[in-house]
Amino acid sequence: MGGDLADVRLWAGELGALHERFVHRFNREEPRQSALAYMRG
Repeated sequence: MGGDLADVRLWAGELGALHERFVHRFNREEPRQSALAYMRG
């Protein structure tokens, strides 16, 4: 059970890192948040 939570945290961290790679392309905060929400599913 603990491994599953660790996997989720790792996945979330990597998703955040991926988001940081292209977030600078958005001028406003709303599109940045929308992009991250879309990636999260």
